[in-house]
Amino acid sequence: MLYLDCRFIQHELMNALRSEQAVIFDKILPAASFLMADAHGNHVIQKFFEYGSRVQKLALIRQMRGLVVSLAIHMHGHRVLRKALVSVTADMKVSSTTPVHSVTLRDMAAGRVTSFC
Repeated sequence: MLYLDCRFIQHELMNALRSEQAVIFDKILPAASFLMADAHGNHVIQKFFEYGSRVQKLALIRQMRGLVVSLAIHMHGHRVLRKALVSVTADMKVSSTTPVHSVTLRDMAAGRVTSFC
């Protein structure tokens, strides 16, 4: 994703109506797992964790299934995972962070993520 596109989407999300957010979300959801690790796209996903609806956050969490460890050790992905852990309520959180804890010993980014668990 291009830097300017991401900046535009981030700005629009902060000021958008729920219906406008829904349109944007429907466009990015199919590529969400890619965007989580993208240098610029991860910021868009983070904004959805900050400004998105509960349904949107749950959909993004579903996209994270099976990717938690790889996101935790990824240069950009760990930021999305951290934002998700901070932004969602307790009943929405990933049920087990054990795989992340086991990776922590080898990776600094994962260590930052586990501090939010």
